[in-house]
Amino acid sequence: DPNVTIREGRARLVGEHTIEVDGETVTGRRLLLATGARTFVPDIPGLEETGYLTNEEIYKLDERPDHLIVLGGGYIALENAQAFARLGSEVTLLQRSGQILSREDKDVAEALTGYLREDGLTVHTNTDVQAVQRANGTVQVEAEIDGARGMITGTDVLVATGLRANTEDLGLEALGIETSGRGFLEVDDTLQTAAPSIYGAGDVIGAPAFVYTAAREGQLAAENALKGTSYDRHATPLPWVIFTDPQVAGVGFGEREAARQGMTVDVSKLPLD
Repeated sequence: DPNVTIREGRARLVGEHTIEVDGETVTGRRLLLATGARTFVPDIPGLEETGYLTNEEIYKLDERPDHLIVLGGGYIALENAQAFARLGSEVTLLQRSGQILSREDKDVAEALTGYLREDGLTVHTNTDVQAVQRANGTVQVEAEIDGARGMITGTDVLVATGLRANTEDLGLEALGIETSGRGFLEVDDTLQTAAPSIYGAGDVIGAPAFVYTAAREGQLAAENALKGTSYDRHATPLPWVIFTDPQVAGVGFGEREAARQGMTVDVSKLPLD
């Protein structure tokens, strides 16, 4: 497309209409920030020195891990844990909260946990990882599980403990643009930041972090920015799916979220076995 110019390099906002890319400036009527997010790495003593994998790096390995220790219990952790278990790795999953999929309904999480264990995964919840070290060619994870201290030994560690937005060093503060939580860009319902000419979309603005919501947000942000429309980014009811086996899927509120919002619900269960 002759109307599209691509410039690669480290970008920084230097004005409401201007970005500096490796010393060169690019000016536009509106700016859209879609810098995405990366794995949030918890501050665990010894983790950086020991070395770890993310969901991107694990697929660049030349050899299958013999024993993969997975930190986390969300969809990225579960999909990768089960995948590598089926590829032949021994897999131990450590989840900080009392259940995997901590935001979902308890019975759904418990059912999936059972299927994962049938697949050969070791799943620990209520886990507090306290230190990581490498010794004798192995990775050793010191953790407190259900109040009992112990050591888990493996060959590799996959960190899948959530996301951190790619917003540092963008020059947001000088323009009065705020972030929240793990650096997520704050936008209003129309995806506009505190700077009227700057919009945000995708994983950089936080949950829900799905490919299809990011695509929709990008389209809405572009239309709102260039046409002056006020399309609302919130999609309800929102469908979602986790690609474990069996899959977990939902649309709209689950029982837990409905209760949190003060709704009274009826629950029906249909066993498929």
